[in-house]
Amino acid sequence: MLRKSINILALLAILLIASCDNYNKILKSTDVEVKKEAAKKYYNEGNYYKALPLLDELISIYRGREELEEIYLIYCYAHYGQGNYMVAAYNFKNYYTFYPNSESAEEAMFMMAKSYYQLSPDYELDQTNTLKAIESLQLFVNAYPGSDKVEDCNDMIDELRAKLELKDFVAAKLYMDMESYKAASVSFENVLESYPDTERAEYLHFLIVKSNYLLAKNSILSKQQERYSKTIDAYQELENKFPESDYLRQASNYYESAMNAVNNKKTSN
Repeated sequence: MLRKSINILALLAILLIASCDNYNKILKSTDVEVKKEAAKKYYNEGNYYKALPLLDELISIYRGREELEEIYLIYCYAHYGQGNYMVAAYNFKNYYTFYPNSESAEEAMFMMAKSYYQLSPDYELDQTNTLKAIESLQLFVNAYPGSDKVEDCNDMIDELRAKLELKDFVAAKLYMDMESYKAASVSFENVLESYPDTERAEYLHFLIVKSNYLLAKNSILSKQQERYSKTIDAYQELENKFPESDYLRQASNYYESAMNAVNNKKTSN
């Protein structure tokens, strides 16, 4: 059994060496057609590691010639398949810039946007590529409104915007946790303004009530009246927009305290 295993491993090693020798021969070959067919073969097999060096060379050879269009598109996809999304985005953009009338121009523009989508990181990190992805996806939708890829683009845009919303919401909540109530209130309002269709709208309105109340409560006397008045306004907006809200019971406590504070101030005057 052991000898059989050793024989299998030896055979695999021989095949690997032969394969490497064959690849090196192709790399050193002066036959452009051999290199082109090999590059396509490796690409179709998903072996982008071997395809890319050949494609790099073919791009130099075919520069300025009609054959470059096909080679360059394969090159773009090879980088995408390899996970080189930034390089892929750059080259897909170049492709539809160089070949705007190509049958693959629409496809290349979509893939550029999708490359940026792939680069979008977790919400905690810098969202520059997320914004680039949204912009690129929207440009595609505007350029090709009848494309069968529009639905995919809109789905990706929704997903990316949800990520941006979560990042902004978590940042606003952090202000609340740090007892920076003014910054929290402004940030919650900004989230509502930036994402009017958010599923967190009800909760955000409640948090605006709470943050304004706590801001007023912890303010100097000269600023309390104005801030309690904002609490009252925020509560009324919550009540008007979400009359069945589960948050109204807790929010009403802030509202009543704010009303008492305002009325007591008027009475003392």
